[in-house]
Amino acid sequence: DKLTELGLMTIQNISQAVETLSGGQRQGVAVARAAAFGSKVVIMDEPTAALGVKESRRVLELILDVKKRGLPIVLI
Repeated sequence: DKLTELGLMTIQNISQAVETLSGGQRQGVAVARAAAFGSKVVIMDEPTAALGVKESRRVLELILDVKKRGLPIVLI
């Protein structure tokens, strides 16, 4: 499961609607989806915009994790 693999198990209920998640969790789900569906590259437009300091750090850590797995990431 990509959510576990990418360290996103802070989500309490895996069936929870994405709209109810925090901004950082939403970004994490978006990256996990890209990784799970075999995307060749992930393009992120301001991935930390409107996030708090803790959420921004978590999103940046997630980006580094994905990069280490060999998935190219383009940040705009």
